[in-house]
Amino acid sequence: MAAEARQIHLNGEPLAIERAIAAGAAAIRVFCGALLVLMVAFTVYTVIMRYVFHNPLFWGDTVSVFCNIWLTMLGYALAVRDREDIALRGFYKYIPPLAGFLLDMLWNALVFAFGIYLAWYGWVAAQNVPGM
Repeated sequence: MAAEARQIHLNGEPLAIERAIAAGAAAIRVFCGALLVLMVAFTVYTVIMRYVFHNPLFWGDTVSVFCNIWLTMLGYALAVRDREDIALRGFYKYIPPLAGFLLDMLWNALVFAFGIYLAWYGWVAAQNVPGM
């Protein structure tokens, strides 16, 4: 994994902050797995209630959407942390190293800008929730 390759070690041991970050990432992976299971379960539940019993509950779709949103955001955060985000790495071997470096920096800047965009408009959307 790319994250382990760039860790700084003190006397051959990972630093405490690195161990804490690794434990947090592992917990987020487990949480994302649970969110995926919940999303599928609530979607199946809603479909069965709608088409078999003709009595769908309003909250099934809503919970599934919230699970999807959290799964996407947490999964993307893990991908960026581990440098497993979408990039043109296969294309890099056909261009000069400097151009590859510049494309990588451009990609990182775009990911950062997208994160700022999501944080800002997520905050604005949260402000519009009734009973906030």
